[in-house]
Amino acid sequence: MLGCESSRVEPISDCEGSTLILNLVSQQNSNCGAADGGLEVQAASGVGPYQYSLDGQVYQESGSFTNLASGTYNVEVVDANNCTSTLQVNVPNENGFVIAASTVDSGCDSAQGEISIVASGGVEPYTFSINGGAFTNSDTFNNLFSGDYTVVAKDDTGCEVTQSVTVLNGTSFSNRISQIISTNCATSGCHAGSQPPNLSTYANIKAFANQIRTRTSNKTMPPGGSLSDDEIAAIVCWVEDGALNN
Repeated sequence: MLGCESSRVEPISDCEGSTLILNLVSQQNSNCGAADGGLEVQAASGVGPYQYSLDGQVYQESGSFTNLASGTYNVEVVDANNCTSTLQVNVPNENGFVIAASTVDSGCDSAQGEISIVASGGVEPYTFSINGGAFTNSDTFNNLFSGDYTVVAKDDTGCEVTQSVTVLNGTSFSNRISQIISTNCATSGCHAGSQPPNLSTYANIKAFANQIRTRTSNKTMPPGGSLSDDEIAAIVCWVEDGALNN
């Protein structure tokens, strides 16, 4: 017997009026990258003897199937009256290794970003891939622009772990954007309270971040388009990072 879990489902039968059902008796998880899982099923309420098949393969007298990789399987039973019932069983993966990612900001409109991956709990050596590229022994990817990346780590058994990682450009609100807004926009007679929106608080600046980016980019804010190209780019980069209070 494998494990101790049991479940029951209603039959899906090709034999009208049949009460044949298929029960999951036990299940053994597979290890990541290995075909060492298993399952056992048992027919009931039909007419024996029974024959069992996994994913339409050769029928056998036993309802036990071993050497299975993780995945979903369709188990079918046929009884002496040629009635059938099917059961879908998932063999989960367990004991896969884990990865942790750390990042270095790219800089505004720059490709100085990095992603470093630390893998543990698997079988060394590990190899790594980014955005579907070739696997490499290096656990660090550099010269990255800001944006979303998909990294994959693979251990020596072939087990793969995937993680989404975001590289920020790191434009600072407190050291850069706040000063630009307070000096040029949240000024007396303008967006300091006399004219909506009030841009004297971070909460309001964040709430109107997309509008601020649009208007400063097309140079309709502040009046006269007094921001430099570098200041406009900084606002764009800050908003693209999520308008963080950093």
